[in-house]
Amino acid sequence: MRAILKFKPAAGALTIVVCWLALTASADVSKQATWEVVAGGNGHTYRVVAKSSLISWDSANVAAVAAGGYLATITSAAENSFVFSLVNDPTYWTQTANGHGPWIGGYQPTGAGEPNGGWTWATRTGLTTPEPFSFTNWEVGEPNNLTATVSGVAHNQDRVAYFHSGNGRAATWSDEFNLTGASLNQWTMSYVIEFSGTPPILANPRSLPDGSFQFTFTNRPGAFFEVLTTTNLALPLTNWTLSGSATEVSPGQFQFTDMPPTNSLPRFYRVRTP
Repeated sequence: MRAILKFKPAAGALTIVVCWLALTASADVSKQATWEVVAGGNGHTYRVVAKSSLISWDSANVAAVAAGGYLATITSAAENSFVFSLVNDPTYWTQTANGHGPWIGGYQPTGAGEPNGGWTWATRTGLTTPEPFSFTNWEVGEPNNLTATVSGVAHNQDRVAYFHSGNGRAATWSDEFNLTGASLNQWTMSYVIEFSGTPPILANPRSLPDGSFQFTFTNRPGAFFEVLTTTNLALPLTNWTLSGSATEVSPGQFQFTDMPPTNSLPRFYRVRTP
């Protein structure tokens, strides 16, 4: 047994979603770093995730939101340099004739003028409008809005990923097809999540000998977290069941133990601050 873990910190609230489900082990690889304010940063945490296979921008965007963040929105040269220092690792790149790096949060709305019109960022958690798309770091010749028709469907390059023309890696970007694969010569297999709050670090989800399920996570000492459960993620949060609160077993380390019902339905947990 293993847990599928999804984190969702947001302004004024913190949520963790845990699905208790029997699955094979995931091959995802990730690492993260915080751009500290004392180092001139914004205090945000960035997590780069490598999948075991190709991933579209849309799927990466859904995964970033499910994790409690958003695809990284890069608004300065300093931020771009910091994020690239995290992703400058062959684990997160695919090398063909060129270097294909992780997705970030840039996209071009349908109908925007090509190749430079309308570029925007995914909306940051806690905001209602995107940050300005004022800083760019396009590779030479990008964006170029290549087009392709696959099975009668026309595709445009209208998503942003790190890209280097030729061998190796660079902090430069390219406009890319949302979908991936040989038919589009699109090989992105990783993405960068940005967290504007403090993401929790979850550890040791496990089934105990008595059949109960237990997980722990870390956050700021003294915080209070209540736990809600459901067997249907499509339900609104108002229909989830309040199952208790997490216990702070040591400063900054929280634990919750539950006895799931004896059925085969997946059981989801949300842990949040009121």
